[in-house]
Amino acid sequence: MTKPVKPIRNYSLRTLLLMFLLAGAPFALIRHQYERRTAQAAAAADLKQHGFLIGYGDPGPSPTTNLPWQGAPTRGPDWLHSVLGVDIFASPASMIIQNRERYSATHYRQFSDADLALLKYFPHLRILSLEHCSVGDDSIRAIARLKSLEVLRIRYTRFTAEGVEHLQRSLPDCDIRW
Repeated sequence: MTKPVKPIRNYSLRTLLLMFLLAGAPFALIRHQYERRTAQAAAAADLKQHGFLIGYGDPGPSPTTNLPWQGAPTRGPDWLHSVLGVDIFASPASMIIQNRERYSATHYRQFSDADLALLKYFPHLRILSLEHCSVGDDSIRAIARLKSLEVLRIRYTRFTAEGVEHLQRSLPDCDIRW
């Protein structure tokens, strides 16, 4: 014989409050993820608008000439990707920041130390390539926050040997190539 179901009015206020809190917790987590991904998508759009490359895989040994890694792995329905954008669904694994004027006739602005503040929206970045841009030792703090960084390529920038040594101490597991 089954127990009769208690009507909701027979529960205590504390029990009802606990039930609502437990039911609402997943929505709070979803909201947090959505806000984080929205901020990441806005930062990615800003970087892309100015001509910088964001990849979702390993760019390989020659990222400036071979760019098949630019496509994001897609999860979820295509119609939702077209509405919200691909950067909501994927975390970039690699990023190439370079002075694109070398490679294109289109005018792009120069990437500087102040622009590296956008990297805080990409905490899972594994590969960062800074090439032909005006970043230097002032950006060490922003780069050192990327604890998941595995490879850092620095070419034709304003970094000094002391700055690279400081980065190597801050990111001991990162392979820094310069």
